[in-house]
Amino acid sequence: MKPTFEPLGVFASKNASEPHRQPTHHDEIWRRPFQRVDLRCLIRCQQRARLTSKSMSVINRINRWVNTWIIPTSDLKQWSREERWSYPDNGNGDCEDYALLKRKMLLEEGFPLQALLLTIVRNPLGDAHAVLMVRTDHGDFVLDNLTDEMLPWARTSYRFIKRQSERDPNVWLKLRNASDEVLITTRQIA
Repeated sequence: MKPTFEPLGVFASKNASEPHRQPTHHDEIWRRPFQRVDLRCLIRCQQRARLTSKSMSVINRINRWVNTWIIPTSDLKQWSREERWSYPDNGNGDCEDYALLKRKMLLEEGFPLQALLLTIVRNPLGDAHAVLMVRTDHGDFVLDNLTDEMLPWARTSYRFIKRQSERDPNVWLKLRNASDEVLITTRQIA
């Protein structure tokens, strides 16, 4: 049984028959990078990355390079703000900055945007953390700044909270019943 996702705070309604768009704090972060994306194509062209030995090599090379190149630096120390999502142009960044750069580099290598989804998780201590989920024809994998290993999402120790929608990168989807879903998926894989 696969996990199910639902819109998170982006579409709200007074009743189910009258949806209306409510902006979230993520909207401004994503509006500029995706202004040129034809959302009609995103809806029609939901793609997963084709996982071959060559594409796996590219993913692993970029994951390792970014993990090595960026110096871990909190947003508070770097920007005097608790949270700021940005490309780590100065070589410093925190977890979401690693994920943004990995996504940018994989896009430049020809991976489909719909397969590269920024994802928010909680670690075993309950702390929020950002990773990049790569959706492939062989399953969904997590690229993390805390490990150079590309792991299937169900083999991580994370509780998945939300991720970008494949259909619209400005929409974040909430994972429902994540712990139950992970247990079921893990048994199916074994």
